[in-house]
Amino acid sequence: MRKTRDQQGARLRLEYTGETYQQAFQAIRKLPPGSPVIPEAREQHQYDLEAVVLHCLAGDGRARQFLVESVQPTQHDLGITPPEDATRDLATFLLAASQAAVEAGRPTETLVLGEGSSRVEVSADGRNGLVLLRCSWSQLSRSARAEGDGFDAETGQVRLAVPRFAELASPQDRRVLSALLRRAAVFRSDDERGWLGAWSDWVLRGRPGSDRGPRPPERLREMLRTEDCGLPAELAATVFGVGRTTIAAPDSARRRGHEPDRDDGRTPAHAVRKLPFADWLPEQRWYAGRSRTPFSVTCAASTSLDDVLDLVLVDVEYTDGSSELYQVMVASGGEREVEHRRLATIGAAGGRTGYDALYDSDAAHRLLALVEAGRPVGDLVFEPEPGARFPGTAAPRLFDSEQSNTSVIFGDEAILKVFRRVSTGIHPDIELNRVLARAGNPHVAKLLGSFETTIAGEPCPLGMVTEYAADSTEGWAMATAAARDLFAGVSGPDNFASESYRLGEAVARVHADLATAMGSDPAPFPLVAVLARLHATANEVAEIKPHVAAIEERFRVLTGEPVTVQRVHGDLHLGQVLRTPANWLLIDFEGEPGGPLYERRLPDSPLRDVAAMLRSYEYASYQLLGDQDDESLAALAQDWADRNRAAFCDGYAQASGVDPRVTDALLAAYELDKAVYEAAYEARHRPGWLRIPLRSITHLVAA
Repeated sequence: MRKTRDQQGARLRLEYTGETYQQAFQAIRKLPPGSPVIPEAREQHQYDLEAVVLHCLAGDGRARQFLVESVQPTQHDLGITPPEDATRDLATFLLAASQAAVEAGRPTETLVLGEGSSRVEVSADGRNGLVLLRCSWSQLSRSARAEGDGFDAETGQVRLAVPRFAELASPQDRRVLSALLRRAAVFRSDDERGWLGAWSDWVLRGRPGSDRGPRPPERLREMLRTEDCGLPAELAATVFGVGRTTIAAPDSARRRGHEPDRDDGRTPAHAVRKLPFADWLPEQRWYAGRSRTPFSVTCAASTSLDDVLDLVLVDVEYTDGSSELYQVMVASGGEREVEHRRLATIGAAGGRTGYDALYDSDAAHRLLALVEAGRPVGDLVFEPEPGARFPGTAAPRLFDSEQSNTSVIFGDEAILKVFRRVSTGIHPDIELNRVLARAGNPHVAKLLGSFETTIAGEPCPLGMVTEYAADSTEGWAMATAAARDLFAGVSGPDNFASESYRLGEAVARVHADLATAMGSDPAPFPLVAVLARLHATANEVAEIKPHVAAIEERFRVLTGEPVTVQRVHGDLHLGQVLRTPANWLLIDFEGEPGGPLYERRLPDSPLRDVAAMLRSYEYASYQLLGDQDDESLAALAQDWADRNRAAFCDGYAQASGVDPRVTDALLAAYELDKAVYEAAYEARHRPGWLRIPLRSITHLVAA
């Protein structure tokens, strides 16, 4: 009987550790009866060390390159076997983590790497705990000497300053990181490794914004919840926000006497309108009314899509006279298996519980099927694009990092974007993606379909489906990683410049196709608009006031200066571009989300997009400096930004035949206008980053 149990345990264990069956079986045989298949670190000092090691290997953007062939976990130590060719990467990651910890000004401790018997022993200076890297010490130490100054010639060790997690994170969070590292061999895809690093970074930043961390990919959620090999229940509760994922009535609903029935019956239409949206909306990331006081939250309209799914428009009126309309997909019934139960649950009404249907994979599939079918439902119009091919049974997963919308990804094939704050008009994201797709532009994700309703005779766009850019990387992540490598002294001579050149080409081709399909016209430089933004920002941000006269002079010199206007992206930056294996893609053509649709559709100069991208390069380099005033690092940051800005403009000029730098005064004015906008944004939302646009403003007015 014991042998059978050990065999079963070995089969479970080997999938998580990457061991061979024989290795897993022998490890199980050594465990005391009743022990978990994946043993957790017993002592606090051990899981503290493992938390540090995980962050060094996978945090700060390194996760997607972090590979583990197998782990050998015991209660007292942890062995990690990386791929044979990854030893140099280990040294690079460790040194980069050390430099980042020092630059961030966080409390640090010393991580000590020394030579063991055919392995590298990792410990924390002055504390117990041991992690064994099963790789070549001579190769790792040689790489450390080449990569930086972590090698201590006197002791023959590599000694690095790393974040002191014992002061920066709770014991529970450190246990979670330890438990995840002990299952690292199961993190196989880029998304899964990316989540691992994102969770570590989120913890180290002090869980900003809420107590819910980055959402793990679909396969990991299932694997990490299993009883035998998944995270222990109390750790799973920390990672997933709740211990279980079955919808039940919230305590407040039970106190009001609304105990839901234990069946799958639907909430009657009149009950959907009575759901407590006023309590639920402020908890959602995409809710834009936190700085205002609502006095009325009502269901303006609801349309039944099928037996358990309703599309609801919620009208929020504020005491300052403003109002907003929000879209909520409501699924209802008894116990439902959905992700993030607490976040998804809206409340109870009519004896049933209602919840956000986008957290339910079945509901997401039904909504996608409606777009594919193209049949109207009540006032709703679902429209597939001609010849569009939709995913079949691909598993959906929620993409929850967006601030103003909610997207559901279906395998590697399609992404459904549901607009949360809606209004009447033509949505530029649908409009421009449709135009560019039909023009055959290769630098956008092909539009597959969309859906909308009608309010007072006007169209009200509700969502869209596009092809999903599988195996892509966000431009911001690539650029900041390249800049970080430069600071760490590990970058090559190109350091992202060739990618910036290709990105410039892509933006130019998008501009050309938009101009061809939608036209262009001459117009004067928008003096009134830029001056209004300048003075409004100066009233809000005191640091701008000393520069107002110089900025205004730069703007007024361009009075009557002719510019060519056309449809443009309108909110372009490195976070709005994706690098696929084939080329660069521009995404999110919705313009500045805070503005009304008609403003976001106004023609503008292509220099607006160019200037915004040039500003983004400065952000990518200077944000890594934090609040440091290190002149040598600042010089490196400026050199990196200048080189990539020039490469972007070179690529743009090559593809368009027009160098944006030829009209340097105009381009500088658009950059100044963007920097003024950034100063207002940073003062409101990220005061620590205000110095970035202020530095640029000082430079631009002095040039």
